[in-house]
Amino acid sequence: MKTLDWKELQEERFQKDPEARAEWEREALARALSIAVIRFRAEHNLSQSAFARLLGMRQPNVARLEMGEHTPSIETLARLSASLGWHILLEIAPAGDARSVSLPGGASVLADEPFHPGTRLLIAAGWPAGDAAKRARSSRGTQVRPERVAMGATSPPRSGPASHS
Repeated sequence: MKTLDWKELQEERFQKDPEARAEWEREALARALSIAVIRFRAEHNLSQSAFARLLGMRQPNVARLEMGEHTPSIETLARLSASLGWHILLEIAPAGDARSVSLPGGASVLADEPFHPGTRLLIAAGWPAGDAAKRARSSRGTQVRPERVAMGATSPPRSGPASHS
């Protein structure tokens, strides 16, 4: 008996339900950012409320962000960048574009997948090792580990030129 991995099961579902594929593709950015936020909170032992204070927003907004079902606004991305020192990179390109993307040091690919019809979305993010830990420590008033938090959701971290097909 052949064992299927989650990607094969998902592809099987998408073959049967094209609307499910379209929704999955539309939510790519929200899903990747959700995973990054949850990982950051867990690594720094922050509650949603403490994380919300760090960002200057309300806890329900953090919960919504972590659901991964709503595309974050440019303002939300800017708030994450300013508050946490994150460098967030988005590239939307035609689906067949296989150009190499050069990622800055410390950036990890969060997602590289189909987006709206005929396009693909590359999401990468990262931050200098001490910046995020320092911000989290000052927000919580407790000690956190200062090492870099890996943000790669589905792919191993990449740095330097990245080739995508």
